[in-house]
Amino acid sequence: MSLPDTSLLTKQTGLRARKRLRTQRAIREAALTLFTEQGYEDTTVEQIAELAEVATATFFRYFPGKADVVLNFQDALLPALWEAVVRRPPEEGDFLAVKNAIKQVWLVEFDKALTARLAKIIAHSPPLRRLSYDVGRGWVIGVGKALAVRRGNDRAPEDFALRARVALAVFSHSVGLWIAGDCVAELGDVIEEQYDQFTKIFEEL
Repeated sequence: MSLPDTSLLTKQTGLRARKRLRTQRAIREAALTLFTEQGYEDTTVEQIAELAEVATATFFRYFPGKADVVLNFQDALLPALWEAVVRRPPEEGDFLAVKNAIKQVWLVEFDKALTARLAKIIAHSPPLRRLSYDVGRGWVIGVGKALAVRRGNDRAPEDFALRARVALAVFSHSVGLWIAGDCVAELGDVIEEQYDQFTKIFEEL
């Protein structure tokens, strides 16, 4: 008995995936355009759907709410960051491990124009700033757990919460400096400089 030909099914699956990606990108672009032009608070899901030329129900198939259009980038990278921290060489200290994991994961997915665009939208919206802070807390918890796993010996994540918070604060500060400088510098260089500066400050304490 011959095996069924799966080539057509594979092609159809690929076409559906590409169509979903195009739709998601269209919704995101419409949302970011409106957030930039009229503000996050004054933009409705209905307006986003209209500009993206999709139904409102279609919007909700891709995003739980309009905030997710902006913030899901941060959420999506956390699992990869967790894995990268755990896999850093054991001879690296916790602070260095987080820095290198961020550069390994975050900069690989880095889109300069999009990052600057998202940061400006968040900066001009109090609700998004609060939600972004909540996402950041999730990163602290996640990175703290990764550091605990990396150290082994049944270490509690709470033992690493401060280290995770400080390491991520330096990263956030680096991104803020990069944006304040009109995104001209290489973000990787800014991150490296700020981590080096913090290390020197810590050594002076």
